[in-house]
Amino acid sequence: GYVGFKLKAKVACFSCRAELLTECDFPVDESFEYLSRLDRGRLTWPTDVMVDLVAQTIIVFKCLISPKNLKLFSAVGKQRHVLCHIALQRCEKVTGLQSKCTECGKALQELAKMTVKTVSNIALNNYTKQLTDGQSRAKTLRKLSTLVK
Repeated sequence: GYVGFKLKAKVACFSCRAELLTECDFPVDESFEYLSRLDRGRLTWPTDVMVDLVAQTIIVFKCLISPKNLKLFSAVGKQRHVLCHIALQRCEKVTGLQSKCTECGKALQELAKMTVKTVSNIALNNYTKQLTDGQSRAKTLRKLSTLVK
Protein backbone atom coordinates (compact mmCIF):
# COMPACT_ATOMS: atom_id res chain seq x y z
CA GLY A 1 0.00 0.00 0.00
CA TYR A 2 2.75 2.46 0.88
CA VAL A 3 4.60 1.76 -2.37
CA GLY A 4 1.38 2.46 -4.23
CA PHE A 5 0.88 5.67 -2.28
CA LYS A 6 4.37 6.83 -3.28
CA LEU A 7 3.81 5.90 -6.93
CA LYS A 8 0.40 7.53 -7.12
CA ALA A 9 2.02 10.98 -7.22
CA LYS A 10 4.51 9.92 -9.91
CA VAL A 11 2.09 8.25 -12.33
CA ALA A 12 -0.27 10.64 -14.09
CA CYS A 13 -2.04 8.20 -16.43
CA PHE A 14 -5.14 6.57 -14.90
CA SER A 15 -4.69 3.35 -16.91
CA CYS A 16 -1.11 3.03 -15.68
CA ARG A 17 -2.30 3.59 -12.11
CA ALA A 18 -4.91 0.89 -12.61
CA GLU A 19 -2.13 -1.58 -13.50
CA LEU A 20 -0.54 -1.01 -10.09
CA LEU A 21 -3.28 0.28 -7.79
CA THR A 22 -6.92 -0.37 -7.17
CA GLU A 23 -9.63 1.69 -5.59
CA CYS A 24 -11.40 -0.78 -3.39
CA ASP A 25 -14.76 -0.46 -1.69
CA PHE A 26 -15.18 -2.94 1.11
CA PRO A 27 -18.19 -5.21 1.19
CA VAL A 28 -20.70 -4.43 3.89
CA ASP A 29 -19.56 -7.28 6.06
CA GLU A 30 -18.25 -7.63 9.59
CA SER A 31 -15.00 -9.17 8.35
CA PHE A 32 -14.05 -5.90 6.60
CA GLU A 33 -15.21 -3.54 9.35
CA TYR A 34 -11.70 -3.00 10.76
CA LEU A 35 -10.21 -2.21 7.34
CA SER A 36 -13.04 0.12 6.41
CA ARG A 37 -12.48 2.07 9.64
CA LEU A 38 -8.76 2.33 8.90
CA ASP A 39 -9.34 3.32 5.29
CA ARG A 40 -11.17 6.64 5.66
CA GLY A 41 -10.93 6.80 1.85
CA ARG A 42 -7.15 7.14 1.65
CA LEU A 43 -5.58 3.68 1.75
CA THR A 44 -3.97 2.53 -1.48
CA TRP A 45 -4.50 -1.08 -2.44
CA PRO A 46 -2.00 -2.84 -4.72
CA THR A 47 -2.96 -5.00 -7.66
CA ASP A 48 -1.56 -8.50 -8.15
CA VAL A 49 1.07 -7.06 -10.52
CA MET A 50 2.37 -4.67 -7.88
CA VAL A 51 2.35 -7.36 -5.20
CA ASP A 52 4.44 -9.57 -7.52
CA LEU A 53 6.90 -6.75 -8.22
CA VAL A 54 7.28 -5.94 -4.52
CA ALA A 55 7.64 -9.61 -3.54
CA GLN A 56 10.28 -10.30 -6.19
CA THR A 57 12.26 -7.21 -5.18
CA ILE A 58 12.17 -8.23 -1.51
CA ILE A 59 13.29 -11.75 -2.44
CA VAL A 60 16.31 -10.33 -4.28
CA PHE A 61 17.06 -7.98 -1.39
CA LYS A 62 16.93 -10.83 1.14
CA CYS A 63 19.34 -12.82 -1.03
CA LEU A 64 21.74 -9.88 -1.30
CA ILE A 65 21.86 -9.35 2.47
CA SER A 66 22.12 -13.05 3.27
CA PRO A 67 25.29 -14.07 5.14
CA LYS A 68 26.62 -15.61 1.92
CA ASN A 69 26.39 -12.36 -0.10
CA LEU A 70 26.42 -9.58 2.50
CA LYS A 71 30.15 -8.90 2.46
CA LEU A 72 30.23 -8.55 -1.33
CA PHE A 73 27.02 -6.49 -1.43
CA SER A 74 28.29 -4.17 1.31
CA ALA A 75 31.52 -3.56 -0.60
CA VAL A 76 29.72 -2.59 -3.80
CA GLY A 77 29.13 1.07 -4.52
CA LYS A 78 25.67 2.06 -5.76
CA GLN A 79 23.87 -0.67 -3.84
CA ARG A 80 20.43 0.58 -4.85
CA HIS A 81 21.42 0.43 -8.51
CA VAL A 82 22.63 -3.16 -8.12
CA LEU A 83 19.48 -4.16 -6.23
CA CYS A 84 17.20 -2.49 -8.79
CA HIS A 85 19.00 -4.04 -11.76
CA ILE A 86 18.88 -7.59 -10.40
CA ALA A 87 15.30 -7.22 -9.12
CA LEU A 88 14.08 -5.85 -12.45
CA GLN A 89 15.68 -8.77 -14.30
CA ARG A 90 13.94 -11.19 -11.93
CA CYS A 91 10.61 -9.40 -12.29
CA GLU A 92 10.85 -9.54 -16.10
CA LYS A 93 11.42 -13.30 -15.97
CA VAL A 94 8.77 -14.04 -13.35
CA THR A 95 5.96 -11.62 -14.19
CA GLY A 96 6.40 -10.99 -17.93
CA LEU A 97 6.32 -7.22 -18.32
CA GLN A 98 5.57 -7.08 -22.04
CA SER A 99 2.32 -5.08 -22.24
CA LYS A 100 1.86 -1.36 -22.85
CA CYS A 101 -0.67 1.14 -21.55
CA THR A 102 -3.57 1.67 -23.95
CA GLU A 103 -3.87 5.38 -23.07
CA CYS A 104 -0.33 6.74 -22.91
CA GLY A 105 1.65 3.92 -24.54
CA LYS A 106 4.05 3.58 -21.60
CA ALA A 107 5.52 0.10 -21.24
CA LEU A 108 4.68 -1.86 -18.11
CA GLN A 109 8.45 -2.24 -17.73
CA GLU A 110 8.71 1.51 -16.99
CA LEU A 111 6.12 1.18 -14.22
CA ALA A 112 8.02 -1.83 -12.91
CA LYS A 113 11.24 0.22 -12.79
CA MET A 114 9.51 2.89 -10.73
CA THR A 115 8.05 0.27 -8.39
CA VAL A 116 11.34 -1.59 -7.95
CA LYS A 117 13.20 1.66 -7.27
CA THR A 118 10.69 2.66 -4.59
CA VAL A 119 10.77 -0.78 -2.94
CA SER A 120 14.58 -0.76 -3.05
CA ASN A 121 14.70 2.63 -1.32
CA ILE A 122 12.36 1.40 1.40
CA ALA A 123 14.21 -1.91 1.90
CA LEU A 124 17.67 -0.31 2.05
CA ASN A 125 16.45 2.47 4.33
CA ASN A 126 14.83 0.00 6.74
CA TYR A 127 17.92 -2.23 6.68
CA THR A 128 20.21 0.73 7.46
CA LYS A 129 17.95 1.79 10.33
CA GLN A 130 17.93 -1.77 11.65
CA LEU A 131 21.73 -1.87 11.65
CA THR A 132 21.96 1.54 13.31
CA ASP A 133 19.41 0.57 15.97
CA GLY A 134 21.39 -2.56 16.78
CA GLN A 135 24.59 -0.55 17.19
CA SER A 136 22.99 2.12 19.34
CA ARG A 137 21.32 -0.53 21.55
CA ALA A 138 24.66 -2.22 22.10
CA LYS A 139 26.24 1.14 22.93
CA THR A 140 23.43 1.93 25.40
CA LEU A 141 23.78 -1.44 27.10
CA ARG A 142 27.54 -0.97 27.37
CA LYS A 143 27.08 2.47 28.95
CA LEU A 144 24.42 1.11 31.29
CA SER A 145 26.63 -1.77 32.41
CA THR A 146 29.46 0.71 33.13
CA LEU A 147 27.15 2.88 35.24
CA VAL A 148 25.72 -0.06 37.18
CA LYS A 149 29.16 -1.40 38.20
